[in-house]
Amino acid sequence: MFAAIFYKNYLDALKSLKIWSILGWLDIYKRYRRSRLGQIWIVISTLVLVGSISFIFSTLFKSNYFSFLVYIINNLCLWIFFREIVEDSSLIFIENKFFLFNEKWNHLIMIFRLIARNTITYAHNLILIIPINIIFNDNFTLLGFAQYILNFFIILPFFINISLIIAIVSTRFRDFRIIINNLMQLIFFLTPVIYQKINFEKYDWLFELNIFAFLLEFVNNPINNINVSFINYVTVVIILAITTFISSIIYAKKYKRINYWL
Repeated sequence: MFAAIFYKNYLDALKSLKIWSILGWLDIYKRYRRSRLGQIWIVISTLVLVGSISFIFSTLFKSNYFSFLVYIINNLCLWIFFREIVEDSSLIFIENKFFLFNEKWNHLIMIFRLIARNTITYAHNLILIIPINIIFNDNFTLLGFAQYILNFFIILPFFINISLIIAIVSTRFRDFRIIINNLMQLIFFLTPVIYQKINFEKYDWLFELNIFAFLLEFVNNPINNINVSFINYVTVVIILAITTFISSIIYAKKYKRINYWL
């Protein structure tokens, strides 16, 4: 029964592609509508951040600047995508309560809107990721890039599940948002985003337990011509199955109360 309710609404949301994709674009438009450069600011801010971090940490770790630049651009852009989805999930129903109060909306459309918004933002950063990898990444191949794009879309259902869980819990318990934000700050320092795993050889077990570290490697390894094993794909499927099971139960039990909590 739980699965039936969840998958029915899930499929209905998927069929509403035009709605949540337009809403995702609208979110980005509203953010930059008073700016002359508009969405180019996404690229500019990323370029400045990545360039600065690469200079600082390549100097600290005595690494080649351009090699570190490739590493940072690939990992940091993806991490920002992860973080924004997780943190924004805590407010997604609250921010869209106008829609939810006035019509009978499928709550999952708002989750898809959030995923679409952040995917579009991440796509803007491909303007930097692609040329930097072509020029400075000696291991870059078109086949690897294609697998990188494929792996990116493979992990999206995981973030749909996580986003739904966080959105429901945060709508019921408003303090949960603060916990999520602080937790993501901690996870950032425990994830090899601005440093490499080789710098912390004695603490490899921390990365093995960190699902975000695993997902970073799963998506980015192909673009560095590093093989993604069959076991990695099996692991992703298991993660998706577990998170789907949990999110379906929570949603089926609580979806009728979401508007009441708002």
